[in-house]
This record gives sequence, structure tokens and C-alpha cells, in this order.
Amino acid sequence: MKRLASFAFVVASIALAACGGGGTVDRGFYGEIVEEPKGASGPNGPAAKRTPAKTTKLHVSFDRPKLVVIRAGWCDICKDVEPSIMAAYEPYRGKIDLVVLDVTDEAAVAKAHGRASDEGVREFFMQYGARTPTVGVFIGEDNGRLVHGQLKDPDVLKRELEFSLSQKRGEPEEPSSDPAKSAPLQPDARGH
Repeated sequence: MKRLASFAFVVASIALAACGGGGTVDRGFYGEIVEEPKGASGPNGPAAKRTPAKTTKLHVSFDRPKLVVIRAGWCDICKDVEPSIMAAYEPYRGKIDLVVLDVTDEAAVAKAHGRASDEGVREFFMQYGARTPTVGVFIGEDNGRLVHGQLKDPDVLKRELEFSLSQKRGEPEEPSSDPAKSAPLQPDARGH
């Protein structure tokens, strides 16, 4: 039942985005991500994410990092940036897995929801599934970074892919000193 409610929420969000989007990008979405204050009681607050101890899942580290792309066939911006995303990914094929979550229609959303769960990026998909294009790089289950910046510039994504590989090797150095270029995944405080 919970899965069905989550699915319905994603479908409704996508429908709203499709009706009002008109092919434009919410510029604020690619801005700074603000962490919700400690003790917050909103839908993304700590109380909303509590589960019984027996079902609490530890973050699982992936064998290889994953590049996760949320896209839709009706999204003109997706079509515009996908060649750059693929050009940036190509040198990392075999070192980093590619996961494409298509949200073109209800059937695709259902399939993407299942794949996101199977791939360990369910929370990312639940939060950003209605925002296309959205790109994240993950080193473990729900342990990733949202890619910020011009997705048409392959260097933006390459920087994040290199960082994910360095983290897998145990090198904690950041890919950029500019926090607007990338940020750890955190709840979207804007309530979208």
C-alpha cells in the first residue's frame, strides 16, 4: 500500500510538472540545496523517516559508482543535454554503471520506480523523479551527490564521476571548491 501511495505521488508530480513546465527549467532547482533544520516536523523531517530498528537498512556501498539520469521523452531539455551526458560518461564505461530512469508516461514511471529500488537509488527517485533532467552520482545505496551546473558541459559531469571514483579509492578530496557545482543529496526544502 505504501509503495502504491509513493507511486501515485510520483505520477501526480510528473503530471503537474508536465502541465506547467512548458519545456522550461526551474532555475531555483539547480541552486543551493538547504538542509532541513534538526527537529523539523515537515514531510522530510527526521520523524517522517523513522522506521523500526528491525527494518532499518544500512547504507550499502556499491561495487562501482552509479551515474543516475532521470529523463523523459517529452522533455526537450533532456534531449538537448543527453549527448553531453553520454559523452562525459563514455570514458568511464566499465568503471561506473549507468542507470537511466525514464518518466515519460505512467508505465515508464512504474518501471523506473522498480529499477530505482533495485539499484539502491529509490530515495533519489522519489525526491527528484518529477524533475527532468536530473543527474546524480552514487557510491552507495542512497549515498550520492546531485550534479549541479550546465549539463551540456561534459566537464561538469566528468568532475563528479572522477570524485565518485576517488571516494571509492578512499580519497576524500572534493571535485570543486564551488559548492554550487555539486552538493551532497539533502531534502528539497522548497516543498516540491
